[in-house]
Amino acid sequence: MQVGRHCNIQDTSIPHILYITGDDEIAGRLKLRHAVALAKLGYFVWDGNEKRTLSCTEELAQIHGVSAEEYIASTDSLEALSNWIHPDDRAHYFEVTEQAKAVQSGISTEYRIIARHGWHRGAKGT
Repeated sequence: MQVGRHCNIQDTSIPHILYITGDDEIAGRLKLRHAVALAKLGYFVWDGNEKRTLSCTEELAQIHGVSAEEYIASTDSLEALSNWIHPDDRAHYFEVTEQAKAVQSGISTEYRIIARHGWHRGAKGT
């Protein structure tokens, strides 16, 4: 199957292995999508200027017990985002986030999330 101009995808008979060749943006996105799915990780894209979620993976939404559309709609402000974080972990989460912004780096922290039905799960933000 040909995707984009320079990206060839070749499915193999070995489960969970996908060869993606090409250096363009589509190849990079496909590599990330498959790595996330295999590792059962999730991520979201936050707009720091508008203070809202722009997109998220299905994996992240499933971790929270909602659809991707529901997660995006429910994180349309910083306060709304904080509703997904356990109250005891919110101050630490936002402190680490602010520190990362100040030095323009990523974050690495552990915190608990509150999923749709009220149960808690551990999460690691990087």
